[in-house]
Amino acid sequence: MVFEGMWFLAGIFAGILTGLIPGIHPNTVTVSLLPLYPLLPSQQFLAFIIALAVSNTIFDLIPAIFIGVPEDDTVMALFPTHLLVQQGLGYYALKLTIFGALFGSICAIVLSLITLPYLQSFYTTLTTAMAPLIIAFISFMLFTESQPGRSFLILLLSGILGNIVLNASLINTQYILFPLLSGLFALPPLLAGSSGTAKNYTQQERQTTHTTIAKGSLIGTGASFLVGFIPGIGDAQSALFFNKLSRLNTDEFVVALGGINTAGIILSFISLFAIGRTRSGAAAAISQSLDTITYGTVLRILAFSVIALGFSAILCLLIGKSSTHLFTRLNMTLVNRAVIILLIALILFFTGLFGIFVFITASSIGLFAVSSGVKRSFCMGVLLLPTLTFYLGIGPFII
Repeated sequence: MVFEGMWFLAGIFAGILTGLIPGIHPNTVTVSLLPLYPLLPSQQFLAFIIALAVSNTIFDLIPAIFIGVPEDDTVMALFPTHLLVQQGLGYYALKLTIFGALFGSICAIVLSLITLPYLQSFYTTLTTAMAPLIIAFISFMLFTESQPGRSFLILLLSGILGNIVLNASLINTQYILFPLLSGLFALPPLLAGSSGTAKNYTQQERQTTHTTIAKGSLIGTGASFLVGFIPGIGDAQSALFFNKLSRLNTDEFVVALGGINTAGIILSFISLFAIGRTRSGAAAAISQSLDTITYGTVLRILAFSVIALGFSAILCLLIGKSSTHLFTRLNMTLVNRAVIILLIALILFFTGLFGIFVFITASSIGLFAVSSGVKRSFCMGVLLLPTLTFYLGIGPFII
């Protein structure tokens, strides 16, 4: 029990590091520990992986919110948390996402336990209609946009890039998404913040309402199930889909994003038991380390998840408060430039020159989306289209 607790705390610490340092993915830590798997009791390894995965989803909120804040003319094409930072509400945005993670995850756990006996048959039925569902999802997202033509072009370009790179076998599968997603999503706001016009925004306080937390958390829960059961759909796409149905305000949308992120990783553990699918690197590691996953194992996983969630939320709020004051004093132009250099160095180290080429190509598409006024969530065609071609029987790759 003592060693189990020590590995759990080690997982929390690893999750803090992978969350706060841009470019370091928790899967990197997981894979690097592969030689230790046979030496560790399964329960200690389970505690480490769950603590790492859950705490990472909490702590990666800090750099996502405070680094790469764009100017007014590009903010609506980026992320709603950046809009709150520009209003001096960075710490408020962090609190919203953590509230969403806490309550959204609790709702997801309760709902999944209730529906657990039916998930296998539901997923089997869903699989037979996966291609039409993905097509319907893409069509709905496109035709509810003000610029469906440009949005489709971004979706198509990123999808073509995804099909080429994911099937090229020139990058280690562990890191294959790193240059793709970094170029499509990370670089554009970093460039906007490194152009010499980045500002520091005086932080203010704002009180939220129970209605905002409740509505955002429930939407986040529903969206996390969509992400968990339909391959290729990411957090942002799922959130936007539900936002179009329920008309969330900015605060509610930020709460929902927090719920999707953390609830999604917890649901990936449940999916491993219910439908035998690994929807995350952490779930894949658990699958490799355990011979069988029983209902008792699921309950143990959920217990670890809830403890890690509560522990990480408290720590993140404390660290986030200090980070808020730190970021108001830093030269954000230099910070963003330093992160870009670090990102390029990590891509070169992990994926080589081909990864740099992929990163440049993906960045071009991401920057084109921003300059065209298209939501960068359509860049998730990089995963959606390869998944669609797989279910249509014309492509080999599936997430």
